[in-house]
Amino acid sequence: MRAPPPSTSIALHQAISTLAGLLLAAVYFALAGQGAWFDRLRPALWLAPLGLIFLHPRVLETALNWALTRLKRPPLRITLTVVDLARLLLTYGLVWLGFGLGFSALAAGLAPVASAQVPG
Repeated sequence: MRAPPPSTSIALHQAISTLAGLLLAAVYFALAGQGAWFDRLRPALWLAPLGLIFLHPRVLETALNWALTRLKRPPLRITLTVVDLARLLLTYGLVWLGFGLGFSALAAGLAPVASAQVPG
């Protein structure tokens, strides 16, 4: 089987990174969410963990090959294991956490916020 095109690895990176961000956001909002806007968001938070199903190599391979056949590209074989994909998800989650903490520090430096104004 041929090597996958570079765009496939980019799409895989983006999918796992987005899933990690969504899961982290779901956890944050589940712990700190409040107000009317959160009540409208709550049903969508239940869908975020369903994305974990796509971390199984067979499901991921099937989904990618389905998309590739629609794009008239040759199928590919996923050689990553469940452990590899879980490590990637955890690493991306830590990256998202770092982004959030960095942005929080930047925002606090630009406009000091009293602890009573911080959600959660």
